[in-house]
Amino acid sequence: MMKQTPQLTFTAVDLNRDLELCLEFRRETHRVSYGNLDHFSREETLAWFEALAANPDAGFLHVRDAGEIIGQLEYQCPRTDAEGQRYGYINLIYLVPAYRHRHLGGRLQAYMLDQFQAQGCSQARLRYLPRNTAAGAFYHRQGWQPVGAVQSNGQLMEKSLAGRHRAGE
Repeated sequence: MMKQTPQLTFTAVDLNRDLELCLEFRRETHRVSYGNLDHFSREETLAWFEALAANPDAGFLHVRDAGEIIGQLEYQCPRTDAEGQRYGYINLIYLVPAYRHRHLGGRLQAYMLDQFQAQGCSQARLRYLPRNTAAGAFYHRQGWQPVGAVQSNGQLMEKSLAGRHRAGE
């Protein structure tokens, strides 16, 4: 039985142990975002996981509640844009269905934004596909702003970290 208030912990992904689970999470995300699995590539996803795991400026984490894996985070920080602005980039926020709609997305986002601020980033960015209406609604509720027009790879979103207090402050 699920606890009322999950005690979230974040642990590095162990691809040797949890590769199939990571792939399952990415497959579901692809299906929700694109409406099908037509262009999901196991090989490209494996290459992405390996690159992410090898990148010292990346987070590739499992979200746990009482030791059980309930989600996955993927992010990169710091990155620098053409104007020299440091930002963090969110690649994935994923929760298993039983943990959705329990106000945990904001906690996962806060964890990543804290990491970005600790690295001196002044902004966070991400991209989502508008077909994923739940993600779009979440990002808008959380104060993310669209940047430019929707492109074939989705809508770029941005969130200022200026004046944001880190969790626990």
